[in-house]
Amino acid sequence: MDARQAPIVCVLSNPRSGSTAFRRALAAGGSMKDFGEIFHDDRSLTQLPFLDFLERWRSPLLAVLDWSECTDISRAYVRQLRFASYGQQPLVDIKHNAWNVVRPLWQFPHDEPLFMSALKDERSIFVQLKRENLADQVISYVIAMNTHIWHAQVTTADVPENMTGRRLDPHLIRKLCKLFAEAEALTEQFLSGYKRHLTLTYEQIFSDGMLGLETARRVSEAIGSEIKSVPFPLQRNSVLKREVVSNYDEVCEIAMDVKAAHAT
Repeated sequence: MDARQAPIVCVLSNPRSGSTAFRRALAAGGSMKDFGEIFHDDRSLTQLPFLDFLERWRSPLLAVLDWSECTDISRAYVRQLRFASYGQQPLVDIKHNAWNVVRPLWQFPHDEPLFMSALKDERSIFVQLKRENLADQVISYVIAMNTHIWHAQVTTADVPENMTGRRLDPHLIRKLCKLFAEAEALTEQFLSGYKRHLTLTYEQIFSDGMLGLETARRVSEAIGSEIKSVPFPLQRNSVLKREVVSNYDEVCEIAMDVKAAHAT
């Protein structure tokens, strides 16, 4: 497939799902242009920040509040992603809790985001990353909130002393587990009638420091072009959750309860 006509690939996930490493693995083959987390407030993390695009829009306030303006800026930004990829296949990362950057005043919270609709209009490919171990994902999220380390390897030395051995609030854990589970379920609902998507799990996408062969095959089939599995600097966090959190087993039980409730 001509890269200029190749669909945009949009990685969807909750925080701490491995999306950064996954994007780097996809881009390592050289055929994809990784724009990063386009809606991130740290503009250094993306090569085409939506916030920069918004500031240059004719009416920035209406562009995130008015239905027509939200639709127009979404479509214009999607076109700009393709233009700025310079012949490579565009690759973007959107967290489930970032869609509200572009949401008009009069829209139901459980309605499909206009930016997702704009991506669908361009026949984009959606790849949702999920994490089987919800307990570890939520603990990793809490650690990142405390260390402010989101896009680099976290070691035990990075964890603050006042957090080591601390009992995590069960109410907070249940709230986070529900938010993560509900966001994934809602995204699956948005994509249920859209054939150009697939779901991958964090625990299975990598093998021996590179994209697993089965993952590369599935992604290649979905996007219509070959994704090569090549080595790249894969740095997994070395923090042992059980050693950091004193009530690790309780967190696991809460996560299992929440997952079981959503499974039914």
